[in-house]
Amino acid sequence: MPPMPRHHPATRRRFARRALAGLLPALLLLPATAHSASDRESADPTQLARVTESLMPPADDLALVRRVKARLLADERLDGKRITVDSLGGRITLYGTVAESAHGERALQLAQSVDGVQDVSSRLQSLAR
Repeated sequence: MPPMPRHHPATRRRFARRALAGLLPALLLLPATAHSASDRESADPTQLARVTESLMPPADDLALVRRVKARLLADERLDGKRITVDSLGGRITLYGTVAESAHGERALQLAQSVDGVQDVSSRLQSLAR
């Protein structure tokens, strides 16, 4: 397994999800080879789907991240490419860097204006000193 990247928490969560997703098929096959044929026949056929879905973020959160990111990229005053958006249960967290603190405030306002956003927290860092 490759070393974990040293990025912000959203990147670490994605890395962990991908690592688990790669191991999941092998882990699910272990019980099937360790038990008898009758145990395999009585297994729930939707087990793989349920386990896979539990590793993925909810569709609502993914859609919310896309809408917030699109809003940030559309704003001419911000460099939206330098801002990463993460969502959990409708709560948005912004990571990255902005040129000045006013841009961070603008990013917060834009994120809060998206339908479905319940709360916004900022982990943005200002490059202006």
